[in-house]
Amino acid sequence: MTVKHTHPQYETAEKRQEAIQNARRMCAALLHSLRSQQTRQIS
Repeated sequence: MTVKHTHPQYETAEKRQEAIQNARRMCAALLHSLRSQQTRQIS
C-alpha cells in the first residue's frame, strides 16, 4: 500500500499555527468572494 497524503511537518508549533491561520484566511476570503458573486447575480 502506498501512502498518498501526509500531514506536513513544521519546525515549531508557532509555524504550524501560522499555517493553519493562513489556510483559514484563504478559505474565508474565497467564501466571501463566492458569496459576493452570488449576491451580484441575484440583484
